[in-house]
Amino acid sequence: MTANFYDEMIIKGDKEKLVRTKDKNKGQIVIIQRAHVRIGIDLARLKQNDIQVQDDTTIRITLPPVECLHFIMNPSDTDIYSESKGNNNHWSFVQLQEVLEPVKDSLEMKVNASKVMESARKGAEDIVTEFLRACGYRRIILAHAPSQPIILPDPESGLTTGNEYVSPVE
Repeated sequence: MTANFYDEMIIKGDKEKLVRTKDKNKGQIVIIQRAHVRIGIDLARLKQNDIQVQDDTTIRITLPPVECLHFIMNPSDTDIYSESKGNNNHWSFVQLQEVLEPVKDSLEMKVNASKVMESARKGAEDIVTEFLRACGYRRIILAHAPSQPIILPDPESGLTTGNEYVSPVE
């Protein structure tokens, strides 16, 4: 019950402005960062009171909110091209983290502006509906706990009003 979001972000700019840590190297840099976000509904978060059987053919379920289930923005998936005015073109982990923080913020905005949350919600509705139909329910009422905007965990950690859908009666 997930939807995936892949992106490749490009940052161009002056190294001195992008990196707060003092560095002898100056010049223009281009950073290409790849990221993968998996958005979905974790059914393990269903509580007993989220499921209400109304009669032998009708069931109402309030699905948990859509959330970030998996986030990968790996430094090894980062390409850095530097027009350095020094001999050392080495990047420390701290410098890389400083550059990746605005990339993460940009990715959050892209994920929230995309249709990936709606895709994950729709996928969950379809799977749960099919399962419940196979269990013998003919009228399935799905509600959603309110989802908040997706907030991705910090790169160094590596992770971190509902609509109602009533299935047509067959």
